Amino acid sequence: MKTTRQTHIAKKAGISDGLLSQILTGAKAPSWETAKILSKVTGIPIEFWMESKNNPELLKTKIKELKTT
Repeated sequence: MKTTRQTHIAKKAGISDGLLSQILTGAKAPSWETAKILSKVTGIPIEFWMESKNNPELLKTKIKELKTT
């Protein structure tokens, strides 16, 4: 399920809501470039994005901790 926060992150990162949703559920791993952009947009270290396929729950927790801007 997409949240407003996810939509905001996807828009700022220049990726689709669908791709971000797939990354957050572990269905798809981000490319290095996408992970780098998502890290810059969210402040979440790139390592979390690169490991999202193996541990999507940890990344979802990090996303929930973000303050909405």
